[in-house]
Amino acid sequence: MAARFAAAHRVAVETIRAGAPGVPVGLTLSMTDYQLAPGGEEQLQSIRHHAEDVFLDATGGDDFLGVQVYTRMLIGPGGWAGYEDGVPSSTWATSTTRPRSATASGAPGTTPVALCLCW
Repeated sequence: MAARFAAAHRVAVETIRAGAPGVPVGLTLSMTDYQLAPGGEEQLQSIRHHAEDVFLDATGGDDFLGVQVYTRMLIGPGGWAGYEDGVPSSTWATSTTRPRSATASGAPGTTPVALCLCW
């Protein structure tokens, strides 16, 4: 399903650019501040791929990428391992999601990334 959304985004980008040259076109994406719990490396990679990376990969060549971060999750060997209570999420979210989104958008430093921390 995510691959279909990503493909539809690429079609929409080209359609908008053809019909309205010069109008900035991009994508907004809700990302999660995933934190690795011991033994959760494979689960984290899989979850990030299916929940975020397929969409980030579709933004190459876009004019902007908007990122909203709503939560922080621990990922362990069994998948979701809970939330971390009492941890200041905004600092962590900025340090984990912004670099990932800027790198994944295809051209770090050229695709503007807007980060909205929504707590």
